[in-house]
Amino acid sequence: MLGVHFAITREQERALLAADEAGDDTDFEYTWANFVDLRDFFQRAATAGRSVLFTAT
Repeated sequence: MLGVHFAITREQERALLAADEAGDDTDFEYTWANFVDLRDFFQRAATAGRSVLFTAT
């Protein structure tokens, strides 16, 4: 089974944001919720035998 795992702590997320912008717990929760949703999305695509193409800006 294809697995997509995201393991990041709040401290790591804050360190990454520090280079660009300040983040707080609300930002972390928003970002984490979207990563969790992506896991389900990629799993559905893999089950259906479909490819996923995306860009990050």
